[in-house]
Amino acid sequence: MIFEHRETVRFGHVDAAGIVFYPRIHEWISNTVETWFAEGLDAPYARLHMDERLGVPIVQNRCEFRRPSRLGDELLFSLRLAALGRCTFDCAVLVSAGGEERVRAEARHIFAQLDPLKARTIPDWLRARMQPYLG
Repeated sequence: MIFEHRETVRFGHVDAAGIVFYPRIHEWISNTVETWFAEGLDAPYARLHMDERLGVPIVQNRCEFRRPSRLGDELLFSLRLAALGRCTFDCAVLVSAGGEERVRAEARHIFAQLDPLKARTIPDWLRARMQPYLG
């Protein structure tokens, strides 16, 4: 299963060359993971962070920029789960526009309790919801 999220490139997203300012891609990938948690896993960050004191920080991040994205482009962020460990999970995100690949990204997240901040096992209920996205 793949989770999809869309973003439109707006004026405030581009640099002087008229292409998406590269840190924005990292922000959008993070937004895609957060949206996946809310819409795909029914585990919104607000509930995890505020009520359950749990978080999913990125511990490793890799992006390959294949083609530039420009003002007005409709970007499709396609997320799949590349690996699911005891305390970690790896998200692979493909960014495309008009069927053209723009960015390939991989992000390793660690499941953590926030007080005190330390790794913890992904809860069974969340693991079960993540499993269909593996592959």
